Amino acid sequence: MHPYNDEVCNGIDDDCNGISDDGLTYYTLYQDLDNDGYGNPGVVTVDCTIPPFYSINSLDCDDTNPLMHPGILEILDDGIDNNCDGITDELPLGISLAEDSGITIFPNPTTTGITIQLPTHLQLPLAFHLRNAQGLSVLIGRMETHEQYLSLVTYPAGVYTLHFHNGSVVVVVRQ
Repeated sequence: MHPYNDEVCNGIDDDCNGISDDGLTYYTLYQDLDNDGYGNPGVVTVDCTIPPFYSINSLDCDDTNPLMHPGILEILDDGIDNNCDGITDELPLGISLAEDSGITIFPNPTTTGITIQLPTHLQLPLAFHLRNAQGLSVLIGRMETHEQYLSLVTYPAGVYTLHFHNGSVVVVVRQ
C-alpha cells in the first residue's frame, strides 16, 4: 500500500488517504437465491462488487424458483404466474399462436428437426429465439429466407417455443 496505488474494492485503504474503497462505484444489490438474475426486494445490501447470488434489480416475485421472474415467457397450463405479472397462464400481449400468424412448422412433434415456412408478407431477415420449457434461450438464429430447416438433434426431448423477434408470434414446437 502506498499513495500511488489505485483503490480496489477490498475493504483496505490501498492509496493511503485514510478512506478504504473510496472513489469506487457502489451498487444497491438484492439477494438472488435462485440465481435467475432477478433479486429479492426484501433483502438489500450495498457493495462495490456484485457477488454471486446477488442482482442489481429487485424484480423477482419468487426468489426460491428460477422459473418465476419478469424475464421468462409464461409457461402455458402450468398454473403458475411465471412472469410475475399477476396473471396465470396468459399469452403475452402482441403474441399470437401459429394458427393466426401464417407460419407453418412441420413436422410437429419431431425428434430430428423442423422446417419453418414464413408467409411472404413478413420482412426478412427475421431473428428468432428457441426457448426451452423454462423460458431460457437455447438457440438464437435468423430467418434469411421464407423457408428454413432447423435441426433439433442436439436438444433434449421436451416442449420448446419459437419466439420471433418482432414479438408477433410464439409457436410451440415439441421434440
